[in-house]
Amino acid sequence: MMNLDCIALVLAGSRGESLSVFTKEVPKSAIPFGGTHRLIDFALSNCKHSNVSVVGVLAQCRQRELTDYIGSGWEWHTSSDKAMVTTLPLKKWRHANDGYHGTADAILKNSEFIEAHNPKNILVLSGDHVYKMDYAKMLEAHQNSGAAVTIASIEVPWNEASRFGIINAVENGKVVSFEEKPQKPRSNLASMGVYIFNWNTLRTHLHVSKGTPDSSLDIDRDIIPQMLFFGEKVNAYRFNGYWRDVGNIYNLWEANMDLLSKSSGIDLHDEGWRIISRSNGLPRYYDSAKSPHGHIRNSIVAEGIINRGKIIDSVVSAGVEIGEGANIYQSFIMPGAKIGRAASVIRSIVGSNAVIGDYTTISKIDPDGVHLDSSQGINAIGNNINIANRKDRKFAFLTFSSPSL
Repeated sequence: MMNLDCIALVLAGSRGESLSVFTKEVPKSAIPFGGTHRLIDFALSNCKHSNVSVVGVLAQCRQRELTDYIGSGWEWHTSSDKAMVTTLPLKKWRHANDGYHGTADAILKNSEFIEAHNPKNILVLSGDHVYKMDYAKMLEAHQNSGAAVTIASIEVPWNEASRFGIINAVENGKVVSFEEKPQKPRSNLASMGVYIFNWNTLRTHLHVSKGTPDSSLDIDRDIIPQMLFFGEKVNAYRFNGYWRDVGNIYNLWEANMDLLSKSSGIDLHDEGWRIISRSNGLPRYYDSAKSPHGHIRNSIVAEGIINRGKIIDSVVSAGVEIGEGANIYQSFIMPGAKIGRAASVIRSIVGSNAVIGDYTTISKIDPDGVHLDSSQGINAIGNNINIANRKDRKFAFLTFSSPSL
């Protein structure tokens, strides 16, 4: 039996209801990002760089895509001979045929995996956040404090605080209360969905919560408040870097657009803390590039695309084809999408393998709840949708004049 200071569990089975046009075939954590990556690459890469050698990825819905993507996980292995990155499908570890009721239930139903490694602590992560973080520093702070759990935290704008689990802490980091998505938050210090638990203490509280009739078996709603109620020491670990919870269409678009700004704090090309993916190579940033067939300005573009149009302030993934005279402006184009001749895509996300027909303008869509959606002025075209063949064509056909290159 191994005995480790810390192993990691990545909660990667979220259905991502607010991103449902992109999660019909894949879990939220497997959504493409940044031209060549997937959202889960951030948590896995952070684990590798933080020297967390054993990582279990908890998959529930749409498991196959995630399992196929991670494979043996060797890309994210540390140098340890104990290194392991593996998916833990629900069917392999479930105790009943009812799935995971909450994040705490997911951990409880994978306690067999945890016990096999006999860790002192477990690092619990969300698989769909965009950030770079050294978990080793957080682990050191956790061990030095003697806390039962340490919660990574970050200040968020007050007008967004009700979207998060909110921490009320005193100056030394001791948490005095925790509220899950309060309507009237008393603090803007938000949980990042990154926790380090003492495993023996957490195991006890998992079983207590399981025996509580009205428990939803959720870390934020049940376990953290329960630990505070029983007098466990709960600490907040403040993080000051870039972090985005990609909770909806606008957040996904915004995080991709942040890659285009040197001042945003997120950089896929940072060799000091590289975000690793299964794809070969990194996308390339173009400040300005012209060719006889296409133009690119201030954009990140994966290798091997076919571009006969204009790409401006955008992120374009591998396998994309952009037709002659087409305009892509402030948009994120997922892998395999095809943009037709003289088409225009404005402030949008176009899903994997979607087809935007010739002379079609995507500017302001009418969501249909299935294939088309929008959030804060950002359009979303679902995966595998052929706009050219849609009979209703619910789009605003507006004249688009892209900025000159």
